[in-house]
Amino acid sequence: MMICAVLCLSFTPELQAQTPSAGKTHSEKELKKERKTAKRLAKEEARRKRELAMLQDADYLDDSEAQKEERAVVNIPSRERRVRTERTRPEPTVKSDEKPRVRDEKEIEEYSASFAMATYAKSFQGVPYRMGGTDSKGFDCSGFTCYVYSHIDVPIPRTAQEQFNACESISLRKAEKGDLVFFGKSKNRISHVGLVLSGLGENLTMIHSSSSQGIIITNVELSNYWKNKLMGVGRVTSAQKK
Repeated sequence: MMICAVLCLSFTPELQAQTPSAGKTHSEKELKKERKTAKRLAKEEARRKRELAMLQDADYLDDSEAQKEERAVVNIPSRERRVRTERTRPEPTVKSDEKPRVRDEKEIEEYSASFAMATYAKSFQGVPYRMGGTDSKGFDCSGFTCYVYSHIDVPIPRTAQEQFNACESISLRKAEKGDLVFFGKSKNRISHVGLVLSGLGENLTMIHSSSSQGIIITNVELSNYWKNKLMGVGRVTSAQKK
């Protein structure tokens, strides 16, 4: 009888709740849940701080006004658009009796790399803009140029201003595929960068991470928005390519 009484008491809810194994299992589940919640909250806070920092950084430019301008241009009759394009097309810089410049072996190699880089850049059209983004899930402007240059194993600085400072400044008429084009309020306040897709004698065209549309191709010559903010074109020097 005594043994039966002890066995019955061992199965009462009160004693079961006091057993070490039950308490341990309950606390481990709660601890795991708390850690998961804390990790999620920390991740959200870090993302919020990163986005806030990018908004306050000079390497952010809200270009939604540029998209309004481009939509307005689309509505212009085709004949008028053609006339406007012809007016903005630069005059040839090579005289009729002047022989075209022959590229040396090094220039041919660099041009081939730039051409491949421009082709690679175009494969990302449609990728969304993401503050602080540096991969194919989403790019900011300088994150995109960094990513494309890494394709040919050339490291460049992270921000638009740093890229501007590091590049060799060149004239617009010498801009070629693979060069970088910069925008901002001044040369000390660069807020946007794009990768040149056009060649010599062509309208300046870039591919860039637009904050309003993601990776797109833009004709700078036909956009008053971008022309008014244009600060110059830069070329990554040979020293950086080593």
